[in-house]
Amino acid sequence: MELHRVGFWVWLVFVRIFLIIPAIAPTDCLATPLSTSLDNTAATPKVTRAQVRSIVGLLYQPAYDEFFSHVRDDVKWTVTGKSFLSGIWTTKASYRAATFGKTGTLVKPPGIRAKITPGEEGIIVGHHGWATVDLVSVDTYTNSGVLYDQAYAWHMRFDENGLIAEVKVWLDTETIEKVLGGEAALQNNTRST
Repeated sequence: MELHRVGFWVWLVFVRIFLIIPAIAPTDCLATPLSTSLDNTAATPKVTRAQVRSIVGLLYQPAYDEFFSHVRDDVKWTVTGKSFLSGIWTTKASYRAATFGKTGTLVKPPGIRAKITPGEEGIIVGHHGWATVDLVSVDTYTNSGVLYDQAYAWHMRFDENGLIAEVKVWLDTETIEKVLGGEAALQNNTRST
């Protein structure tokens, strides 16, 4: 390879690493400790895989009220994407109304059931109260009988009291629009006729 081509690739890697990626990375996705000093471990929340499994596992039953008893009232909850369920909420009540309130009318009882993916990758516990949970929907059907087959990645931060303080959810927004959006449209058409 000619020297000028090698120089180009070195320049391209430098630009991507040091200029482009930091400029487009959202600042709210960076995990920052709750304590002001890294030496102050007493104020740094600790979370265990068993704790995360016992709380998030409630979504499989589903026991929504019990699950949300482990969520702070002032939680910051982000659902990524561009679906009718995407957005950022800063209270537990507003998040539940905007998401669970909508999906509850679209799917058959008992509602959306989510199961933690088995194995090590199902729950990954990090530092400063952060954990990542890999979930899939199970036996969830719309009122018209269409399977809602969804996969989720939840990045969660627990506070020093073991409550969920922040969640960022990644999911397949095309499935939301196609299956749940299709059910909403079907229900609207049924009501208007």
